[in-house]
Amino acid sequence: MAAAHGESPGRARRALVVGGGAAGLAAARGLWPSFSGVAFPEYFEFTPGVLRAYADPARWEALTFLYHEVLERHLGVRWIWGEVTAIDGDECCAHVLAAFSRESETIPRGADSGRVTERCYIHQACPLGESYRVIAASAGGMSTNSPADLRKLMSLPFSLPPIPYDFCVLAGGCHSNAAAGGSPWSPAVHARVRDAEQSGLDERYLEGRRRRVVEEHQHLASLQQRRGSVLIVGAGYTGVEFACELQHHLPGLCITVADSMERCLEPLPEQAASYCEGYMRRVGIRTVYGHDLRYDPKDRAFWTRVGLPEGADRTYVLSGVRSSAYFMPKETLSDRGPGGGGWILTNRSLQVVTRKGVRWGRGVVFAAGDCAASSAAATGSG
Repeated sequence: MAAAHGESPGRARRALVVGGGAAGLAAARGLWPSFSGVAFPEYFEFTPGVLRAYADPARWEALTFLYHEVLERHLGVRWIWGEVTAIDGDECCAHVLAAFSRESETIPRGADSGRVTERCYIHQACPLGESYRVIAASAGGMSTNSPADLRKLMSLPFSLPPIPYDFCVLAGGCHSNAAAGGSPWSPAVHARVRDAEQSGLDERYLEGRRRRVVEEHQHLASLQQRRGSVLIVGAGYTGVEFACELQHHLPGLCITVADSMERCLEPLPEQAASYCEGYMRRVGIRTVYGHDLRYDPKDRAFWTRVGLPEGADRTYVLSGVRSSAYFMPKETLSDRGPGGGGWILTNRSLQVVTRKGVRWGRGVVFAAGDCAASSAAATGSG
């Protein structure tokens, strides 16, 4: 590869990967060892298997691992726990809201000596006695490796200096189309969708996510004992899968699947839809479809239409996805697509481009996985 935007000869190139899902981890393996990664939850969760965990929580442990253990201890690369708030394509750097911050702040290197000018990541799940390099405000009178001082630092808002890169791969994926906490498919981790009051759980943390899965299972098990009702809004592959998992492991539940499409699995072949529809009917899962069917929990006519005039004991919304590319400028995002658009535009080389097809960010910013969309397909051109 050619040197990126005037890099010094002989200096190792710096690669930044945003996102720790399947695409992000694949990029991490390919770019190792000159790589830094940013992910907001402290754990990886294998999304295709997570719906079964709500019906059988023992499965969940096998679906997760801590990023710290894999990326830093096994691959030996830097992992930054935080949420990207902006990518500066001109300056080739990322602005990150660290895990413990309440607001995003940029602190230039070499700033006032009474402020933090560089902080490495402190992982909450690791013993505080481990040696982490921390350069703190001199006025704070803290040593660099004291457990007491590390606890004190962890209680403060964290802000990071801009993270420079020579190449950047955006692999932040997508999240549920439902309101925060309304879907079991993906944890609520982004600041824009997180509901801090929901059950007092913070799903950015491994323990918070575990408690969410266990508590949801306990609630469903309790409903099963009294033959409670469950409504699943959305008959795509996640809605159908969740309904079948619940029926198999908790057969006492009365499950209804509703969708505004004319059949389940609308994007898939008719034969696949017929097979799944037949199975759901055989095991007692009720289905309701129709273009005029719109989920509105306050509309009594909706509940009557789906055969639940008194409402459902539990409702799950699995009706699509939204982009997670909040941090990208509007000119690089599609104006159409699932969830109303907002997907990162790319060319055939996966370089991020503007809506006019011009390479963005000096041509060294790429997008891969569920966050990206072909420029021609997303804008309707070509």
